Amino acid sequence: MGSRQAYPLRGQWSPSPLARLVQSEQPPSFYLSMSDLMCLMLVCFVVLFSSYRPRPAVCRVLVRSPVPSLVKQAEAAGPIHLLRVGLAPQDAAIAARELNAEGAPDQGLVASNWVAMVEASQGLPPEAAPKGPTLSQLLESLNNSKPEGSELTRGERELTLRLPAEITFDLGSARVKPSMARALGKVARVIRRYRECKVVVTGHTDDLPIHNEKFASNWELSAARAAAVARILMAKGVDPARVTIQGMADTHPLLPNTSEANRRRNRRVEIQLKL
Repeated sequence: MGSRQAYPLRGQWSPSPLARLVQSEQPPSFYLSMSDLMCLMLVCFVVLFSSYRPRPAVCRVLVRSPVPSLVKQAEAAGPIHLLRVGLAPQDAAIAARELNAEGAPDQGLVASNWVAMVEASQGLPPEAAPKGPTLSQLLESLNNSKPEGSELTRGERELTLRLPAEITFDLGSARVKPSMARALGKVARVIRRYRECKVVVTGHTDDLPIHNEKFASNWELSAARAAAVARILMAKGVDPARVTIQGMADTHPLLPNTSEANRRRNRRVEIQLKL
């Protein structure tokens, strides 16, 4: 007789093949495969986390901009509105390229198109640019403080305060008269307020030669007079780093040295203020 397969009786529980597999002890190779899988998943998450870069802050890009006062406005407006808050085109282009390198175009605007738009735009209008002291302001301040008998002229980028020698020095001397020293104190106060301006003090003489125990020529006399005026300005608080001294002798006359009146005009010390 053939063999017959035995079946469990009705109501008797018999474990399924899958349950018997789970209940049985697994071989060591199963755990090795499981640990390899977990390591691979861990590496995958580490790579994903390290490759993620948050959207760069506009404030960080604009810190290197020469217009730091716009940082708060730009931060509130968003990168797409950099031009609207007044950033210069070249600086906005730099910010756009950095955002493009970060892979973060804003509000559907592709960063490359943004760069092209920025570079093609116009700069900040002059009336909206940050304003510093102007030559007109400096001229008005000096007009109210210049010594009596001096002259004030305006150039394209500088003002020149001309001090005639007869009201500044005695004949053949480089010692500033006390009255002029007090008047130069007022000039120094104006210069201190305009910290951006450079000061050039230049001495001039006429063509009559001088030779005494103090000065061998007009070169020494003109340089000594310029140094004497500059010394008073610095003693009144003007930063020495802003001051330059020159002695020009008779090489830059205002008028031809053909008369005593002309020579009197040529003997002078000039204080030039450049913004």
